[in-house]
Amino acid sequence: MTSWRDRPRTRPAEELPDEVGDGCATGGRLARLASYAAALLVHLLTLALVAAGIWLITRPGFIGIILGAGALGLAWLMAPRPGKLPDGVALGRTDAPELFRLVDEIATALRAPRPHMIVVSGEVNAAYGTYGPLRRRFLELGYPFWLALTPQERIAMLGHEVAHSVNQDTRHGFVVGSALGALAELHETTRTDGDHLTFGKIAVAPLRLVAGGFHTALERITYRATQRAEYRADLISLRVAGSEAALAAIDKGLWALPHLADYLGTQAHQVRGDLWDAVRAYVAEMPEDERDRRRLAARRQEARVDTTHPPTHLRRDLLAGRPYTEPMVRAPRMEPIDRELDEAARRIASEIVDNARAALYM
Repeated sequence: MTSWRDRPRTRPAEELPDEVGDGCATGGRLARLASYAAALLVHLLTLALVAAGIWLITRPGFIGIILGAGALGLAWLMAPRPGKLPDGVALGRTDAPELFRLVDEIATALRAPRPHMIVVSGEVNAAYGTYGPLRRRFLELGYPFWLALTPQERIAMLGHEVAHSVNQDTRHGFVVGSALGALAELHETTRTDGDHLTFGKIAVAPLRLVAGGFHTALERITYRATQRAEYRADLISLRVAGSEAALAAIDKGLWALPHLADYLGTQAHQVRGDLWDAVRAYVAEMPEDERDRRRLAARRQEARVDTTHPPTHLRRDLLAGRPYTEPMVRAPRMEPIDRELDEAARRIASEIVDNARAALYM
């Protein structure tokens, strides 16, 4: 049964595959316009705080200086900030030329911009984003995720992530993304801990309430557009990697990847021998009846990667309903790429084992 809190998010996720498949564009345009309007309102508020702060500081009187400094402080918290690279091992083009060659081939096929940096991390996931004041592009490659996929399934995963640069996802853009970041920063800064009521808590409570309310509202406005962007990225990955690989890759999101993350977090320190050999065996040796059980459980629970993604089973159903597609890009020999990733893999394995061991004492 769907609770009232879940309904606004569950119903659109169920309806969106039909919209994406039918090429419905009106809803997408309206959602993007609404998200940009809300984000611009947040940025205008930041500018208004700057103007008010300067005006108050230039007025005579000590109180004006205090209030002006407070307004400028809030404006600083809400100012757009450049993104950062995720945690992991950052690789440039000279560090992994074969991997970049493959990603560039996929980007060329999609007429998408090429990433400037690839970050290899310990996540059972992948991501695409920007970093630095020049908004350079990065691709985060979760090494456990990479290992769980076959070579052609890796093409599907890379195609999905690169597609986020061309699929009109407003959250990946500067205007909306920086507005969400500003509100999250303000909400976190005004957080107060402890049970005792103090003057400071009373003073910041309205500000925290407003920031949290604006953040929730903007997330709800962008939610539908974000879900649509994920479905669109899935369809693009289908074109790039072909039906068989795209379906197999997303199917592993139902029965393998969520459980693999738990396995690494709780049992990595118990592995005897090479951690990555154990990860390969964990995925390859999963009995088919256990895979079916996990698929069914994922459907019942509407499991998803995170709140920005639609339920994984709906994403798979969308791809399964499309005509059979041959791949645009075929996987090359992976041995040269694996060698480029060896050093990063060793460092990440050590971190995962250390984190799993440290979790025993928390």
